This record gives sequence, structure tokens and C-alpha cells, in this order.
Amino acid sequence: MAIDHPAAREELAHFSQALSVIEQEQDGAQARLDDARAALDAARRFDPDNLPVREMQFSLAEQGVRELRLAGEKPYFTRVDFCEEGGSTQRYYIGKNGVTRFRTLEAYIIDWRAPVANLYYSGQVGPMEYESPDGPVRGEMTLKRQFGVEKGELKTIFDSGIAAQDEFLQSVLGSVTGERLTEIVTTIQAEQNAIIRHPLNRSLIVQGVAGSGKTSIALHRIAFLLYTYQDRLRAESTLILAPNPLFLQYIAPVLPDLGVERVKQTTFHALLQSWLGTALPPLGAAESNACARVKGMLDTAHRLDAWLDAYESRILPADGLRFGPVTLFSGEALRQFILVDEKPFPLERRFRELKKQLSGRVKHAVAQINQWYRQEAQRRAARMQGDAERRERLFAQLEERTQAAEAKGKEYIRETMRAFGDFAPARLYRTFWEDMRQAEDPELRAAAEETLARKGRAVAAGDAALIALIARRVCELPRQEFRHIVVDEAQDMSQAEFLLLRRMNPGATFTIVGDMMQGVNAARGLPSWQSLAPVLGDSCDLRELITSYRSTVEIILLARRVWENCPSPVSTRIEPVLRHGEAPRVEKTGDIAARAARQLAEWQRLPSVAVITKTEAAADELCARLPGAKRLDVSASEYHTGVLVASAAAVKGLEFDGVIVAGADADEYAACVEDAKLLYVALTRALHHLCVFYCGALTPLLKGGENIADS
Repeated sequence: MAIDHPAAREELAHFSQALSVIEQEQDGAQARLDDARAALDAARRFDPDNLPVREMQFSLAEQGVRELRLAGEKPYFTRVDFCEEGGSTQRYYIGKNGVTRFRTLEAYIIDWRAPVANLYYSGQVGPMEYESPDGPVRGEMTLKRQFGVEKGELKTIFDSGIAAQDEFLQSVLGSVTGERLTEIVTTIQAEQNAIIRHPLNRSLIVQGVAGSGKTSIALHRIAFLLYTYQDRLRAESTLILAPNPLFLQYIAPVLPDLGVERVKQTTFHALLQSWLGTALPPLGAAESNACARVKGMLDTAHRLDAWLDAYESRILPADGLRFGPVTLFSGEALRQFILVDEKPFPLERRFRELKKQLSGRVKHAVAQINQWYRQEAQRRAARMQGDAERRERLFAQLEERTQAAEAKGKEYIRETMRAFGDFAPARLYRTFWEDMRQAEDPELRAAAEETLARKGRAVAAGDAALIALIARRVCELPRQEFRHIVVDEAQDMSQAEFLLLRRMNPGATFTIVGDMMQGVNAARGLPSWQSLAPVLGDSCDLRELITSYRSTVEIILLARRVWENCPSPVSTRIEPVLRHGEAPRVEKTGDIAARAARQLAEWQRLPSVAVITKTEAAADELCARLPGAKRLDVSASEYHTGVLVASAAAVKGLEFDGVIVAGADADEYAACVEDAKLLYVALTRALHHLCVFYCGALTPLLKGGENIADS
């Protein structure tokens, strides 16, 4: 179909030329890759000293081929014409993958992460400026043109203007499906762009409403940082923490689509396991909300610090260490060695160094004792001239005494080190709570009693970070320090967990994204973003995103009812982008499973559908009555689409073409903040279609929502 645009002929010609240029560059890049592979093979066989250089050259050549292949599929998505003050108009074509002519170093297609690309993301036609490495560049943008490209073909052209940009954005959002998260390079909005390009040297907290693109922004920010700060940040030193393995699978395609590889992506607990190994007991213990809340508090972590300081001091004998009559360490010297000189190191290493010192000093003491034995034996032997038998017995006794002294020295070292105790983190953790039974704080005492009453090795989620804080003080852990850490769904992590991340990565900056309105882990989650200030310090900024790009206007209006009917202590502003769709259905039914089954039959062509209940138990029960539906497993290593049944907490961060909220009754969702967050999460998973079914009285959180659905 012909493109209806006055510049269609010109742009089609340029597009064809761009494909030709990319093909030429691909040929050259492939030849360089072949040469790099041959050089690498030769180095492996004949020149191992040069192998690291050849491996790096091969990796760069391989990356160049990969980026050009991606550029060939979609060379660019926009053109901007900019006239710098005192200069001539320059034409820039901007794409997801920049293309630079190898021989001339001409930037033929500008990478979206380059400074000049800000013209597209942050400006309209007219006077404007953008930041370059040399400072602000002022001028006038005379043209802003967007392109729709599919499978290497130019399909649509939109020229500048707010209305045209809205049309382009709506066309893209309307075609989004909930199968997997995808890159959003062509539709990044100005407020999102500012967050993506936030400087590396300052940490960033993003409070983003449901559907504001905060996860996508965080991933695109990684791509931007790795491009912009190549001299300071590598992919291997970048970490993404996600709430569960399923979420990791959901976001998995984004970074490779942006040309980023080798970024570590994991969950918080898996990260702890990689650090601690068998020192971290298995998860599985149940815990009350009150107990979990206490363990997540920064105050509890600081109490643990103080307790460890006291513990280190109290295990040292006040009168020092003596071997027989010999003072090996005075009490003061022992404290100086363990608590001052070796303080920067883990306790295990400190006591290993102490053992070395003791071994040397005991060996010296034993040598002195044996020297005295020998001298004494020689004096006695001198008086035994002519009595060979007595002299022989004397020297045999000397040998026995010498061996006994050496054995006694070794036994002394073993017993002395054993007396200092076992530094196993789990054992120390239990000892900490035994001491907290005497704490003045009643909540701390209650947490101690509940923790100590548990049987078996399994611990609760709230214990893991505190055990890891102990392990960091006492164990020699494998070092894998990250320079930049992205934490998604951060509202459901605790202060103690963030404190651990900071201490394990003291030089790192953070990108922290989440939504306080979706804090479904009320027991352990953050009370506010401000509660991270003591952990992150002053070099941290807070940004807010209030526009939802995921759902239609009608769905967002229904979701807003939840907070209108339940005042919240956190910001509840959420604004929809102007994309309309069908009105949500809020419907009373006598049999939710049967009604859901009929609705699923209507939606059978949708790529992804979620049936969302309040609890896991309700999800199990409902799934059994829905033929063909699958139970969502957040621990799964693969993300499947189709019809999924899940609890509200489990679908946090995901999105679906259609959503059925099953059981929105008053006795399920009360007018309280905790239930409001769960219902809000459930409603805002929907991209295009939403149904809410209930049996008895509708939850008061949706009071007035029937009017939205009927309008």
C-alpha cells in the first residue's frame, strides 16, 4: 500500500539507500569478524600471551556484526532537522542501533542513546537546545518526522506536531500485546527520557504508577549507561534484581533487543545464595507480619551491628592468652589485634591470622622450653660420665618431653581456637535473637520469641538479609562487586535488604523503580521512598511518573476508583494516556468460574489473558474449574502466555491483553490500604480488556465503578 505523505518518494529513496549502506557495512564487518576469528584461533595455538587481546578484538567484531544485523531489520525510526546557531541545517536519522561508516567514521545513523537524539525525545519543532559532551547546543529544530518500519520495509510516515505524535503513540500502544516486555525506543516520552539519561554518579528512585513504563525505562537506562560511560561501566558489573524468576523471563528479551549482553539478572534471594552458599539456610519458614516488619527495619539491622561489635569483644579473654608461664597475647594486645588492627577483615580471617600468630608464638615458646630441657639434660649427663645406660635413659626422656611439649603446643592452639566458638552465621543469628529476648522494645522481644520457637533449619524471607549481614562480618565471601544496580518492584524490599546491597557494593549507584500503590508486601516492604535516605545518602534523586501508557482510559478510570474510595498515605495520582477502548465490565454473577469460562471463550483470540484472584488458595480452586487454564508459577524458569490463573500479588509487574478480576466482593476486598493495593494491582494488569466479577456485595473500593463500566 502506498504511503500517503508528501515526502514519501524522498524518504523511500533514502530508506533504500540506508539499507544498501548497511549491507555494505555488514559485508565489511563480517570480513573483519572472519579475520578476528582466524587471529583468535592462531593465538590459542601459537601465541597464548596475546590471547586476551585477540579475544577482545573478536568480541568487538562479533558485536559489530550483531548490531548491523539489527540495524538492517529497522534502520531508523525518526528524522530530525536541526539548525545550530550560526550554522547550517543538519539532517539526523536516529535508530535503535547506530551505524557508523567504517572507512570515513561518518555517523550515518545516530544511535538513540547519543546526545543529539535528545532532539527527538525532548523537543518539538522550534527553538530548542540539547546537552552535548561540550555543553549545551542551541538552535532550531525545523523538522521532526517519525517512521513506521516492519520487517525491513518503510510503512508509515508521521510529521511533527503534538496531534501527530499522539496518533503515532496511540497506534503503537494499541498494538501492544502482553506476551513479553519489549523495547520502547521509538515511543520514549520526554519524562521517561530524562530518567533514562540521569547521570551515572547519582542514584535514582523512580516512583512510577502502574503502566508508566518504569521497568522498560530501567532497562533502557542500562543500555544508555553502558553506551555513555563505556570507560567506567561494563555489562558484567551491572546487576538487575527482579522479584521472581518468572518476572526475569518476562523482561528477558529487552536488553538483547537493545544490543546489551552479559548483564547479570537475578532475584534477591538467588543473589544471597550466590554470595553465601551453604551458609544461608533454606527458605520455607512461616512468619507473622509483625515479626517480618521488625526484621526488615533499619533499626533492627543497626541493633545487629551493635550486637556483633559486643560479641567480638566478649569472646576475647580479658587476661589474654597464656601458654604455661608464657604470655602470648596480653588482654590489651589481643583486643588491639582483633578489634583494631584486623578490624577491616571478616572475623574468620581475623582469627585465622590470630591462629598464625599463635602458632608462631607457641612454636617459639615450645622451642624455649625444649632448649631448657636440653640444657638441663646436658648438665645432668655431664655428671653421668661412665654410666652409658643412665645417659641413654636421660636422652630418651628428653625426646619424650620434647615431643610432649610440641604436642601440648598443638593441642593448646586447637583448644584456644575452639574456645572462641563457631562463627556460622545461622548460629550467630540465633544467638542474637536469644539476647534480644531481654530487649526493652516489646516488638523486638516478640520477634525473638517467634523466631526461637521455630523448629528445623528453614528460615523466613525476613531472616535472609540479616543472616547475610552477619555473614559479611564473619565470613570470607566471594567478591563480585557491582558498579550499578537496578532494583525493580523495589517497594516490596526492606530497608535491611537495601542496607545489605549497599554494604556489599559500597561503590555502586542504584536505579530503584517501584510504586508505593503496589506495595503488596506490607509486612516487609518500604514504608516510603524517603526511608532509603539513611542507606543511599545525599547522592540520590527521586522522580515521579504519573502517566500510565499500558491501559485504556476506561480501565484507568476504574482503577482510580480504588484510591478515591480508600484514602492512602502515599501519592495516588495516575493519569491515562489518551487511548480509548471498550468499557470494563463490572458484573454480579452466581457462579464466578462459569462466568469466567464464558468470558474466556469470548477472548479466545487474545494472546494473553489473566484470571486474577486475591489469594493463592482462591487461584488454585478457580484454576481447577477452568479447562485449559494454567496456574501461574512465579518460580518458573519460562514465561508462557495463554490463559493464566494467579493471585494479585503474583502478577505484579506483568501485563495481559485481557484480565478477569474474580471475586471482587466486599468480604474479599475491604476498604483498607492493604486490600486496595491488591485490587489496584489486579485491575491495572489489563492492556485492552477488563472484566470484574463478584457474587455478593461489590467491594466498597469500586463504589461508583459500575457507572464507568456502563458509560
